[in-house]
Amino acid sequence: MSDKPAREYYRNHRTIGYKIGVVSIDGSEYTILQTDALDPIACLTIGLLPVDEKERLFDARLSIAGAINHARLLGIGDADIEKLLMSELRHE
Repeated sequence: MSDKPAREYYRNHRTIGYKIGVVSIDGSEYTILQTDALDPIACLTIGLLPVDEKERLFDARLSIAGAINHARLLGIGDADIEKLLMSELRHE
């Protein structure tokens, strides 16, 4: 069992991320979401919706499908795409 607390995932109108903080600016509350490895975003808390595992898996599937389609557009074959995906899975 992990000592880390469970992450709280939310969706705004554009993206899914997990909560890393909350700030108040001029009387409005903003939640800071980590949306990828580098770019946290601030969203009005009132506009966020909670996200369950099923929705997170669907969002990830769409991202992976987009990356595969982009690789195919670049002329990369399926065997090489599979090698790239497996390589990325081994690097956390």
